Amino acid sequence: MASFIRSPQFRSSTIDYYRGLFARIDPATERGRRACSALLATEGAFTLRGFGLYPFTDADWQAIHDDIIAVLLS
Repeated sequence: MASFIRSPQFRSSTIDYYRGLFARIDPATERGRRACSALLATEGAFTLRGFGLYPFTDADWQAIHDDIIAVLLS
């Protein structure tokens, strides 16, 4: 990850990717705030799991997924 962040090419494309995602979210609306929270929760959970920083079980992972979907659909 440290090497990735230092690479201007990869960093630039990642910034563009996230700009595009967040541009689709309207933080002035309740729905937009839920979408933003869900996106950030997803990214955080993915990072923790991907780097092995927390030992999620399959059941934990499914519950996280279900909770994020519930936030989006509420």
